[in-house]
Amino acid sequence: MRHPVVICALMLSALAQAAPPAAHEHGVAQLTLVQERSTVTIALDSPLDSIVGFEHAPASTAEKAALSRAGERLRDVAAVLSLPAAAGCTVAEMDVDLPFAEGDAAAHDAHGHDHEEGGHADVSASYTLDCTDPAALDALRVRLFDTFPRMRQVRAEAATAHGQGAATLTRDSAIWTLPAR
Repeated sequence: MRHPVVICALMLSALAQAAPPAAHEHGVAQLTLVQERSTVTIALDSPLDSIVGFEHAPASTAEKAALSRAGERLRDVAAVLSLPAAAGCTVAEMDVDLPFAEGDAAAHDAHGHDHEEGGHADVSASYTLDCTDPAALDALRVRLFDTFPRMRQVRAEAATAHGQGAATLTRDSAIWTLPAR
C-alpha cells in the first residue's frame, strides 16, 4: 500500500461516521490527529461551556471579553498543544469556529455552528502543520487544561505513519504518546 496513513485516516473517519455522535458533555473535548508524510492535521471539538463557561450569545461585557479571549487562545496553537521541537512543525493553516464570535445569534446560525436543542453550542478548531522532521513527532502535550480551566478530559485519536492510537487525557495526564514504530 502506498498511502497507509490515508487509509488509516479514512478508517477513523468511517468509524466516526458509523458511531453515534458523541454526547455534548461539558468539560470534555475531542481531539483528532492525522499525519500524512510531513503534514499533521489536528482537529478539536468542544462544548462552548468548556471553553468560556456559557453556551449562549454573550450578554455582558465580561462574556464578550471571555469569548474574545477564547478566540485568541484557540488561534494560538501553543495555548492548545505543544509538539516536540525536534519535529520542526509550523502552522500552515488554521480554522477556528467559535459560536457567537460576532456577538449575534443570527450570525451564529448562518455560519452553521453546531447548535443542539437545549441551548448547547460547540467550538471546533483545526490546525494543519508542516513538519520538517515528522519522525520526531512521537508525543504531544495537550495544554487545553491550563488554557481553559473548565476542561476536565480530552478524548484523543490518531492516525500516523506508524499506526492508529487513542487516549483519554486529563489535567494530570496531558502528554499523549503517539503510535510508534
